[in-house]
Amino acid sequence: MSVRRRASSVSLSRYARPGTPDYVTPPGDFCNAFWGLGDSGVDVLFARMRCAMTTTEELMSFWKERAILEERYARGLADLARFTIGKHEIGEMRGALDTLKNETAKQAEAHLIVANGIKTGLETPTLEFLRKQQQHRREKLTAVDKELKMKRNQEGYVVRAREKYEADCNRIKDFAAQSVLLQGVELDRLRIKHQRTLETVQANRRDYANFVRGLQEATQRWEDHWRAFCDGCQDLEEERIEFLFNNVWAYTDAVSTVCVSVDNSCEIVRLALEQLETEKEIGAFLRTYGTGNVMPDPPPFIDFENPDLQYDPSQPPSSHPANYPRQSHRFPTEDAANRNSVGSPTLSINARRASMTLFQPSAVNGRNGTARPPQAVQGGGSIPQSPSSQQRYSGGSNGSHPSHPPHAPPQQPPPPVPLQPQPQYPHPQPSNLSTPAPAHVPTSALATAAATAPAAPCPARTYTPIFFSLSPVQAIFGYTATTEEEFDFQKGDIIAVTATPPDGWWSGELLDDTRRQPGHNVFPSNFVALLM
Repeated sequence: MSVRRRASSVSLSRYARPGTPDYVTPPGDFCNAFWGLGDSGVDVLFARMRCAMTTTEELMSFWKERAILEERYARGLADLARFTIGKHEIGEMRGALDTLKNETAKQAEAHLIVANGIKTGLETPTLEFLRKQQQHRREKLTAVDKELKMKRNQEGYVVRAREKYEADCNRIKDFAAQSVLLQGVELDRLRIKHQRTLETVQANRRDYANFVRGLQEATQRWEDHWRAFCDGCQDLEEERIEFLFNNVWAYTDAVSTVCVSVDNSCEIVRLALEQLETEKEIGAFLRTYGTGNVMPDPPPFIDFENPDLQYDPSQPPSSHPANYPRQSHRFPTEDAANRNSVGSPTLSINARRASMTLFQPSAVNGRNGTARPPQAVQGGGSIPQSPSSQQRYSGGSNGSHPSHPPHAPPQQPPPPVPLQPQPQYPHPQPSNLSTPAPAHVPTSALATAAATAPAAPCPARTYTPIFFSLSPVQAIFGYTATTEEEFDFQKGDIIAVTATPPDGWWSGELLDDTRRQPGHNVFPSNFVALLM
């Protein structure tokens, strides 16, 4: 949570009042809420308008800095795209590296477009709205401030005239009271003062009455100007809030667009990499640059002193073919056999996915270590909750998964639901085990490659147990496979998890040698719980 700055002396926060006044009813009107004794609402509304201008200025500075960052990043990506990568490579490797450079250049262009969009679509409108606020301050606020000063000056005149008139009236009362106690010369002097006071009090009375009438007129003008100013401020505030909403929303759309563009570029690079196979690359190199398997024999000794020697210099030297068995120390024997037995692109893709999950966060059940309880249904029993609405596959020769693991009562899952059109990159939802969604490489392109590749039989291989399981889970419902890559399991079976993509269809191996099916490694995550 960010730390808020301390309110300054001119901040609006120092005018905050606890509770909601009775006169404020939704939506509320400025013209009825900023009056009070001593014109207390003036300072509050003035501070509000000043703070509103400050917010607009800060937002404009934010857009300016964000555009500079996007431009700087775009230039860096453009320079990076001009790097020399793999100029000595051939085949699909050369194509994949060229695709990487081309897509990096496209990403640079996308970020540059966002930078220009922030300048023209966000920064410029914000500057225009700031000028509108400044114009409102110059015209409306100056006029109403002038009326307020006139009103307060008139109030001062009234106060001083009232004090004089009140003082004269009190003196006349005092003279009347003293005249009873005085006699002779002192009484004559008192009468002279009384007469002079009577003459002064009449002038002060006229001045006091005139100032009161002037104050009433000034107050009426002030109330009219202040009410109009309040209405104008409320209109400007409503417009400002809507402007900020639309402005920031447009920013999120722009950033989201560039994220989708970058994700598309990464998907194109992944597609190029899916065409890359080690055996094909090695074969292409050998076909292009191989010098053959002819191994020339060392030249024999020729006895030129032998008179019976028949030597033909034009005869080619003897040779023998190279036919060595390869001895690789890169892979274990069984793993190398398994790699060579892979004839289906789908299996190689799954193998790559399984290897990538080694660097992802492991699946951990909730904070309390317990599985999320199944959702209750009518008629007794329960159904597993859907861990995600993200589509795992877009289709393939081996069948398609529904958009999420099936909702089913125990031991009786329904058939898969036909695929519905989905956004290309939906936001994943929490999985069954309440774990943070790990970083995931989208598999739509991989599945497309599997669908378009010719089907090749997978030779039998010796099953090797997988020891890099993320976590063991236990089936809480039975499940019957609906596609070739899934496997059946019963309630209580133990499964070693090898990959936890956020779409809810996990990869793993059934820890039962009698029922394990090599090559069938997909299961719905909402049918299992963490093994306690």
